[in-house]
Amino acid sequence: MDLFSLIKEKFISGEFVGKGKKQIFSVIGATSKEEKKSIEKILSSLEKSGEIFLCDGRYYPPEKLGLIEGTLRGNEKGYAFLISDVKGQEDIFIPNRRLNGAEHQ
Repeated sequence: MDLFSLIKEKFISGEFVGKGKKQIFSVIGATSKEEKKSIEKILSSLEKSGEIFLCDGRYYPPEKLGLIEGTLRGNEKGYAFLISDVKGQEDIFIPNRRLNGAEHQ
């Protein structure tokens, strides 16, 4: 199994959920700068694809953080609604003070 598949599998199994980089390095047995750099690139790739998120120095899959995927619909008054991609889930009102610069991409 290649390193990318190994790391992804450990997130799926839950072993890496809530772990930081140093803990991940330790479990994998990475000691050299090259190994650590390779792992960091994989973690970055998983972050960019939305498969994991970094929160307070620890990695989590989106479902463990209560994240909801959807479309942000803004209003000229400054507030917005998050329209979930999950059928049957209610829209979520977001007041302008809670948008924190969020915008639909």
